Amino acid sequence: MRAFISVDLEGMPFVVSLEHLVEKGTLYKEARKIATEITLTVVEVLHNAGFGEVVIADSHGPMVNLLPEELPEYTYLVRGYPRPMAMVAGAEKCDVALFLGY
Repeated sequence: MRAFISVDLEGMPFVVSLEHLVEKGTLYKEARKIATEITLTVVEVLHNAGFGEVVIADSHGPMVNLLPEELPEYTYLVRGYPRPMAMVAGAEKCDVALFLGY
């Protein structure tokens, strides 16, 4: 089975300031780490539930926020802007869709 996750920053736990949300913000690195850790937790749960492939759409701002080196090899990270279907790019042909941080 194949899962899709779209990840935004504004609704993430502990992301509470504009400083978390903009690349030049003093807390942006912290927000990237938080979003990546939460995404990784969800990815692991999905994988343990039988999803062999997980497509992740990095969906905040310029769409290059998640730390790709932290994600397992069975994930496919969709990054960068602009892109067709923006926040849901990669959702086609997936069995389930999840939205984090919205």
